[in-house]
Amino acid sequence: MVWSLLAADSRADQVLLAAQTGEIWQLWFASSTVPPQNIPFSGRPAATVFSPGAGGIFVSDAAGHRVVQIQNPGTIPVLTNVISSEAYVNDLAALAISSDGKRLFVADHSGSVIRVFDLSAIGASDSAPTAELPTGAAPVSFTAFSSDRYIVNTGGSAGQPIFFLNTGVPSNMSFVPGER
Repeated sequence: MVWSLLAADSRADQVLLAAQTGEIWQLWFASSTVPPQNIPFSGRPAATVFSPGAGGIFVSDAAGHRVVQIQNPGTIPVLTNVISSEAYVNDLAALAISSDGKRLFVADHSGSVIRVFDLSAIGASDSAPTAELPTGAAPVSFTAFSSDRYIVNTGGSAGQPIFFLNTGVPSNMSFVPGER
């Protein structure tokens, strides 16, 4: 069995872990007050983000082209599909959420784009993004920089710009130019 840390909340008090045995994946939730608990999940977790407050955890399923929200992970977990779409959740690399918990940002590696979803409008199987933010490079992951800002890791070579995602209102991308 191979273990990996998928995400930690902003206080590093709660964590979501993945365990892989062959082709089978398991999710585990643990915190300083809750012993490790298995969360029923069928799929291949690719990216995860904790929502601020009691918004739960969002987990992408690379095999199922979907994003799942996990509510009550420390007691009786409830899983809900929030996005299910091959078109919008194709080669998911990273997830981020606005500090108000109202917008989910989905980074598509192969499309070199970050899609913005309004969580209050999600639920229908045909949920479309409210915006697309082109990155100019294939995103690999996000690194939290502040409550509404993330560094977009592109795994690029030296001289490539550094991209920043602002999840505030309005959402946007900016960059620091690379060396020439």
